[in-house]
Amino acid sequence: MRLASVGKRVFVVGLVIVGIGGVLFQAAGAVWVPALLGVFTGLLNASVEETEPFLLVAVAFLLSSTGISNMALVGMLIDYFLGYAAVFVTGATGVVALLALCRAVRARKSLQRGTGPSSGHTEA
Repeated sequence: MRLASVGKRVFVVGLVIVGIGGVLFQAAGAVWVPALLGVFTGLLNASVEETEPFLLVAVAFLLSSTGISNMALVGMLIDYFLGYAAVFVTGATGVVALLALCRAVRARKSLQRGTGPSSGHTEA
């Protein structure tokens, strides 16, 4: 089984757990499950091509879920669901952001050494 396929399945499992957790488990101690699944999802889905779109969508989701959960008309079940979903997405976003930062630092170092793609040299 390919790593991308595993990453997509972990993401779907995470969303199912978030949905069930938002309805059934309102305990604060249950929040580590979606957080760990989010970290695994971030590790499995953090390809270079998907980094920027993922981070943009994750930030938009986190901002909108915060705004929705602050609305007075939103019920407690949706509030718990959004809270668990935010924890899940935050775990994945943190990992993807750290990997993107590492890639940026590595690219900057290679440019400073003159071994970047624009210098015409290749690393041995």
